Amino acid sequence: MVLRAAEGKDPLQTWESWELNCLWAADQIDGRRNQRLIDFLARTDKYENQAWILKAFDQLVEADRSPSEPLVRVIVPPRSSWPRS
Repeated sequence: MVLRAAEGKDPLQTWESWELNCLWAADQIDGRRNQRLIDFLARTDKYENQAWILKAFDQLVEADRSPSEPLVRVIVPPRSSWPRS
């Protein structure tokens, strides 16, 4: 049996590991250099999704296959939105 992640599944839902793996694999197949994962990370607010993607990026860095864009741009909100102390 072959499983496939649903097209257009809501990033605000928690995805199964295999679904996130399909998202990663699609990027590798079409040469988008993890752009789907970067876009998904920017849109999801689910901890499980975020943790899976960040772990995948850590593994890519260890294997010297880091994403094409710096993740800081996606993960850290602009300084102007930081709470003032």
